[in-house]
Amino acid sequence: MKHIQKQNREPESFASWKKQNRGKNWGDFAQDNAEYLNLKEQLLSEQEGLCCYCEVAIEADQSSNIEHLKPRSQFPTSEFKYANLLASCVHQDSCNAEKQGWYSDKMVTPLQANCQKRFTYTQNGQIIPAKESDSHAQNTIDKLGLNCTRLRDRRKSMIKAMEAMLAHDSNPKPYLKKMLKNCREWPHGFYTVCQYVAMNMGITI
Repeated sequence: MKHIQKQNREPESFASWKKQNRGKNWGDFAQDNAEYLNLKEQLLSEQEGLCCYCEVAIEADQSSNIEHLKPRSQFPTSEFKYANLLASCVHQDSCNAEKQGWYSDKMVTPLQANCQKRFTYTQNGQIIPAKESDSHAQNTIDKLGLNCTRLRDRRKSMIKAMEAMLAHDSNPKPYLKKMLKNCREWPHGFYTVCQYVAMNMGITI
C-alpha cells in the first residue's frame, strides 16, 4: 500500500458543484459528468495513477471509480469531503468492491504516512504484515481482498521477472530507481513490490 499525499485543495469544479447543488447526494454527482471526471483525474494524479489499495495502474475511465474511505452510509457528513476521497480500481475481487461498507479506525489506510512499513511480501506474491503481531494490518489485507488469486499471481510473476533481470545487472540501482519513478510502465503498478524486490536483493534505493 503506497502512501498517498493528499493535495490541500480540491478541484475548483468540484467545489463549485457542491455550492450550486446543496442538498444533493453523491448519486446525483457521480453521473460521469465533467466535474466527476475532473475530480477523479486529480485523485489519480496525486496517487500517481495507482489504485489506492492494491497499486495496480489505472486510468481515469471506466477502469476506476471514486472510493469513500469512510463509507457514506456510516459517515454521511464525509460524503463530499475531499480528504475522504480516493481513486480505486474496479476489479470485483479486491479493493473497493471487496471492501463494500467496511471501515475501521484501526485499519491501515494509504493516507497514513507509515502505511508502506506495515506490509511486506513473500516470494509467492502474498502481501503480509511486516510484523506478524500486526492484526490490524492482517485484517486490512483480508477485508480489501489484497491476497486474491489475481493479485497474488501478478505479484509473484513480477517478483520472479524482476529478480531474474536484476541478477544479471552489475549495477541495478539506476534501473530500480527508474522503475520506481515510472512503475506504471511494464510492472503496471505495484510500487511497493518493486521496493520489496530491491530490499530483498540488498539494494538500498
